[in-house]
Amino acid sequence: MKIPKILANVLVLFLLSSCNDNKNIVSSYSSSESVSSNIQEIADFGVFINEFEYLTNQFKDIDKQILPDIIYAILSVSIDNNLIEMQVEIIEDTNNGKQYHVSNNLIDLWVSNNKIEIIYINEKYPLEPLPNYYLELYINYLEFKSETDNLIFVDLKRQTVNVFKNINGYFFLIKSFPCASGKTSTPTKRGLYKIYDKGPVFYNEVKFYKCYYWLKYSNKYLLHSIPYSLEGEPLNTSMSKKVSNGCVRMYYKDAKWLYENIQINTTIWIN
Repeated sequence: MKIPKILANVLVLFLLSSCNDNKNIVSSYSSSESVSSNIQEIADFGVFINEFEYLTNQFKDIDKQILPDIIYAILSVSIDNNLIEMQVEIIEDTNNGKQYHVSNNLIDLWVSNNKIEIIYINEKYPLEPLPNYYLELYINYLEFKSETDNLIFVDLKRQTVNVFKNINGYFFLIKSFPCASGKTSTPTKRGLYKIYDKGPVFYNEVKFYKCYYWLKYSNKYLLHSIPYSLEGEPLNTSMSKKVSNGCVRMYYKDAKWLYENIQINTTIWIN
């Protein structure tokens, strides 16, 4: 079994600490006492193994609670005049749900919306927040890398944007913002990406609104403020709901903080 990097680091620190603490004591022992000393060291190591197993189980418990927000659908296709139905995951959409990129272990293609039926079931939403140290343990356990000092995790099930900062090789949680993600019919695109562009404001002159402080991670998918009228009035302040056309919305002040503090090439995980 592969030992996670975070736990391996803890193991090294433990062994170094153990050696330093016992160095002077061991040197004062007679040869007859060294056996007893070794037995005690083995006993101490046994206690540490139990702690390692405890942390491993804790990771498994966290993994059960950090759930992907997957939008499933039934795809209907006609093959030789026979109607075939299969379950697929909706990856993304175009033109506000007129076409969908769908996939499963057999197919990966774009289809029109009349070929699918969305079957998303959500019994409890959003989920309760997790303790901060749970998020830190989990992100470091996954050993994500980022070309900057920061990393973003958007938890769609909890409708939160979590920002981490790398300090001496460990990602610490420094900010958490509420957000509002894409509707079931226009879901937020999931996956692991990099922020590759950003700007202070964009305008939609067809629908007469604007959004401030955007960060782009994939095609049309952005993190940005709630929408405002062209005159500057807020249009929809809903949070912790599926209300957007696929982007991740935040309050103005939170979007501004992200824009000012997150650099291009920062890793972002949308789940």
